[in-house]
Amino acid sequence: MIALALLLGACIPGQRAFLGTELTANNEAPGFVLTDQFGDQVSLYSKRGSVVALTFIYTRCFDICPLTTISLKQAYNMLGEDTEKVEFIAVSVDPDGDTPESTYDFLRNLGMLDVMSFLTGSHDDLSKIWNEYHIAVVTQPAGSSESALDKLTGELVSVANGIQTSETSAQKYLKMHSAPVYLIDQHGKLRSIITDFTSNPERLVHDVKLVI
Repeated sequence: MIALALLLGACIPGQRAFLGTELTANNEAPGFVLTDQFGDQVSLYSKRGSVVALTFIYTRCFDICPLTTISLKQAYNMLGEDTEKVEFIAVSVDPDGDTPESTYDFLRNLGMLDVMSFLTGSHDDLSKIWNEYHIAVVTQPAGSSESALDKLTGELVSVANGIQTSETSAQKYLKMHSAPVYLIDQHGKLRSIITDFTSNPERLVHDVKLVI
């Protein structure tokens, strides 16, 4: 299990620094086998040899999750030829609502269907992964209306991508969750974590290129 207090790495002379928080414990990323948007089984171990950008989202989310996915798309576009060396993976934080069908539609609408693997599984399987990656997930009853900021965010995402965002009033619950992006190297080691990813996808691009 990853230590909750992740150590910051000391800079080595002549070596470029990570822009995310560098993880220096040399921990192996906890493995998993889950189901992707095409109904296929995907294991983290099978991605050895590639750099992996791993995050946590859900399809009914109307703010941080589509924004995270859009930012990953921007990072993908900025990587150019290096995209062949990178795998983008999202793990669901909503085992009750996410299915291969809903994750397929979510990624298709955001132009990431063939770029990112969006993985679902049972509550037991997913909660174990959340715990191992220190992802806090809290379920709250959906309010009768969105906040003004959330509504505006959803509208902006919808306009920018030509999609329909989820209506909060039609949902029975909301998922409050952390959404970092972990960077895992070609050997399956955790190398950095970016906790404010949507504001600056260039940080991920920099760290990916550093690992490559």
